[in-house]
Amino acid sequence: MYYKIKLIFFLNLLFFLNLNAQENTSFKELFNKLYSSENDSVTEIVNSKILKLFETEFISNNLNYFDTVKIKNLSIAASSDKKLIVYTWSVKKFSEKIKYYGFINYFIKNRGKFYLEPLNFNTEIITGISENIIYPNNWYGAQYYNLIEKKIKRAKYYVLLGWNANDDFTNKKIIDNLFINEDDEIVFGKPIFEVNGKKISRFVFEYGERLSMNLKYDKKNDLIFWDHLSPSKPELVNSYSYYGPDLSFDGLKYEKGIWQFIEDIQF
Repeated sequence: MYYKIKLIFFLNLLFFLNLNAQENTSFKELFNKLYSSENDSVTEIVNSKILKLFETEFISNNLNYFDTVKIKNLSIAASSDKKLIVYTWSVKKFSEKIKYYGFINYFIKNRGKFYLEPLNFNTEIITGISENIIYPNNWYGAQYYNLIEKKIKRAKYYVLLGWNANDDFTNKKIIDNLFINEDDEIVFGKPIFEVNGKKISRFVFEYGERLSMNLKYDKKNDLIFWDHLSPSKPELVNSYSYYGPDLSFDGLKYEKGIWQFIEDIQF
């Protein structure tokens, strides 16, 4: 056992020294190392280098690197004109709960340049429907895998579909949106979804960790749809580790600037 522990320590030390010797390590290499490390200290060092490299590449106008290179575990959701791109990823430490990181690279037309906004994981997203506004410095954390671009009059906003590995018992799927306000700031949570006459900012679905949930966008029909979730037994209501798809679907249909909730969609 002693020699095994010593060997693990030696391998981690070599990994640490090799990491610090590489000043020009690429995003792809760093993300590979981030998810292959079995040491929390190394994971933290690698993630810090990723955060720093984002800012360095932004200053050098090299973030379009992601347009040509697919990076495992980095989620990218972009507008059609690439003037708003959301980068998100998660970090799992053995001693802590999963943490989320991200940046939004967006173009301000009246200033004629791009800005890089960090997303600071600082809170927990509540299951259900929500009416609150969220700013990047108090972000709930998610990996966004789809972005739907819309325009109301002259203002653009972006609907986001995301995933959150909540804990050891449940996962979460998220429908949210972001927009750029009058002060050129990124804001999450415009009340553009309507449920039974009430406008809300986002949906958060929670379900069992071993189960899967579909949450997709049908571009042809301008429809967001998802698996309706139900507990495996009536007495398990609100015990979300027992929630899963019940073979029915709900959705949101886009109509005149508002996404209208539709229950029990028939395909």
